[in-house]
Amino acid sequence: MNVKRGLVRLWLFTSTLWLISWVAYVWLSRIEAVEDTTGQPFVALHTDFGKGWRAASDFALGDYLSLAAIGIGIPLAVLIIGWIIAGFRPNSRAMAI
Repeated sequence: MNVKRGLVRLWLFTSTLWLISWVAYVWLSRIEAVEDTTGQPFVALHTDFGKGWRAASDFALGDYLSLAAIGIGIPLAVLIIGWIIAGFRPNSRAMAI
């Protein structure tokens, strides 16, 4: 039971680090520029699953979903893989008949 609690804490810690680093990457890789035609400043982020840059003011639901899928998808994938691996681990508390 103690090992399980330790693994959950490890997953929470590493997932938090991943999300912080992912947010930092998204924020630091943004483009801040001035539009040529209107002279208005804008911020663009790389969204739509890597298809291109889009101004933050033009975001649609798909852009938010693509950012969330990457940010949240990696920790969830690691959690699911961990559950699968833990499921195949022999149960040390099982009694032989």
